[in-house]
Amino acid sequence: MIICKRGFAATVSDRKTKASGAAKLAAVFTAIAFMSGCGGSSEPEDIVDNALEQLGIPVVEPVIASDDPVAPVNTGLISGVTSGSAVGEYYQGQPPQTVGTLVLDPLNDGSNVFIIAGGSTELNVVSAALFSNVYVKSDNNGYFLLALPEAIQSTSVVVSFSADALAAGQRQVDVTVGDAEGNVSGSQSLALQSVEVGTGEVQVSVSWDKPTDVDLWLTEPDGTRIYYAASNSGSGGSLDLDSNAACFIDNVNNENITYDGVTAPSGEYVVAVDYFSNCSVAEPTNYIVTVRADGVTNTYSGQLTPTNDFVEVTRFQVR
Repeated sequence: MIICKRGFAATVSDRKTKASGAAKLAAVFTAIAFMSGCGGSSEPEDIVDNALEQLGIPVVEPVIASDDPVAPVNTGLISGVTSGSAVGEYYQGQPPQTVGTLVLDPLNDGSNVFIIAGGSTELNVVSAALFSNVYVKSDNNGYFLLALPEAIQSTSVVVSFSADALAAGQRQVDVTVGDAEGNVSGSQSLALQSVEVGTGEVQVSVSWDKPTDVDLWLTEPDGTRIYYAASNSGSGGSLDLDSNAACFIDNVNNENITYDGVTAPSGEYVVAVDYFSNCSVAEPTNYIVTVRADGVTNTYSGQLTPTNDFVEVTRFQVR
């Protein structure tokens, strides 16, 4: 019979001095399993944390980036990491050290990957063995842990970058993967080349993965369009980066529209991407559009082909 104490079951607290190793963990889960009959008001996560604390097992909490402008969390170069519906949590410190024989493939073929402040890029994370966690690190501030819903051998990870101004120069992102048994791969590094652009309270950008000509279009609430043939609007919007124009390939593979230093008009905006030319590339071009508005960042992924060459990506409101 289990005699319940306030906030925890006596089964664990009375026997903690006798439990060790696996027995300790068994005691934790035994107590949790019976808490429904104890009438306690503690949340399940509080019960677990209390149990671990009593048994001398440290509890590591994620540091969640806050929307509060008074005390935002500084996550360094990277502002967010996603893979499908999975969203990375930010932790201070270093990711887990390499354990076991899990191996992560190189992140790219060694070619330059260009990034912009407030934009995003896509990483193809591949391993010969199954993994369920992806650790993404940059700078020295910490890392993002992306917990996947199932164990897989490959996934596309969208990495979004801070809107803080990035001077042109070299950056680096380090990635490792882990499995359910606690194995962690060695790190693979991706060299990045940042290109300086404007950001502002409203910013829309696109990045893509082939040496093709992709154009970004933004329609303002009054119907004014900002794109390669009309790069500035009367309200202060500006296309300040146009890559691979007319197939003169610069390999930057990013475009950016921003209201840098001005207030964007209120109302509904329409974002579209135009596959101006495949520049003789046979494979489809994969793109990521990043929209920053009213303090919220959203990303949208898709694919362009000669038969799917103009896509309305999203609409958003500016208040």
